[in-house]
Amino acid sequence: EGEGALAPPPAARPPPARGPRPRPPARPRPRR
Repeated sequence: EGEGALAPPPAARPPPARGPRPRPPARPRPRR
């Protein structure tokens, strides 16, 4: 009955932090 039931409140899902994105997890470099 409420619109809030369909989607979580904005407080639950904060917008993506602006600025430099965090470095991706270091993955092992493929051997050549």
